[in-house]
This record gives sequence, structure tokens and C-alpha cells, in this order.
Amino acid sequence: FVTLAESNQIDPLLLNEAVRSCQILLEDITSIFEPITATPPSVIFGINNAGGLEGMYAFSIINPFENDIKGWFPMILAHETIHAWIGLRVGDYEDPWWKEGTTSYLGYLFALRNNLCSDYFITNKLLADLSGDPSVHKYALADPEVRKRIYADVDNCESLVYDKGAQVTML
Repeated sequence: FVTLAESNQIDPLLLNEAVRSCQILLEDITSIFEPITATPPSVIFGINNAGGLEGMYAFSIINPFENDIKGWFPMILAHETIHAWIGLRVGDYEDPWWKEGTTSYLGYLFALRNNLCSDYFITNKLLADLSGDPSVHKYALADPEVRKRIYADVDNCESLVYDKGAQVTML
């Protein structure tokens, strides 16, 4: 684990929990998908307001949220770890719903399987009603426009890609 200059506000107890959670997830994930490399990946805590950012041999995640140890934080650890296989090595990196939706679903699954996320958190995410989201009605998951609009200010497709993509993967 590497912390960047502005990340020194991380509570040492939270950092220890992050290290423990990541070790559990890496061990479980690599037992199924096989190791990424002979050297374990680096986990970089940095300023990243979007959640996480995947990489082949390292990834960054948001600073752990206090009181969120059983929610987003372990899921993002799992999600970014799984990107070493899904989207980077396997499948089409340019297919956002497959890359992010499949990885989100597996992130939820691995975090839950290792008792790092609560059942309540996972259930609310995977069974969320997305009918009020305009992107769900406007775009199909495979629409080429989705790639351009994942994080756009107008016609944002983030929940279509991550949330509906995870639901489709679950089904």
C-alpha cells in the first residue's frame, strides 16, 4: 500500500482495515483467476473523487470513508483488483458496460463472499430500481454513445454502465 502526500489524513485503523481487506480479496480473487504477476499489485491511496482507477499492476482508490468499512470501500477494493483481469486482460476494454458492469457485480460478490460488505448494502445495489434514470431509457447497454457519456455532465451514463451492467451480469 502506498499513500500519496495528501492522503496522510487516513486514520491508521482504517488503513490497517484496508490492508487486511485487500489481502483477503487478493487471496480469494487470485485463487480463482490466478495471480496477476509474481509480484503482488500496488494499491495506491490517492486523491480520486470518482472512486477508483484500474491499472495493470497497480490501482488507486478513494480515501476510505469512515463508517463505510462494510459498504463502498471493500467493493471498490475488489472492483479495482478484478480489473486486472476483467477489462484489462480479458474482453473489450472499450465496452464500458461489460468492463464496468461485470467488474462491479464481481466486486460485490467477492466483497460479500468474504464478509467485507453487508448483505443490506449488496442487496440495495444489485436490486436497485433504475427506472427513474433517464440513461436507462435512452441508451441500450451496447450503444456506442455510452462510452462517450459515462461521466458526461449531460446524459451521464454512469448508473447505466455500472449499476444496470451489474444487474445484467447478475442475471
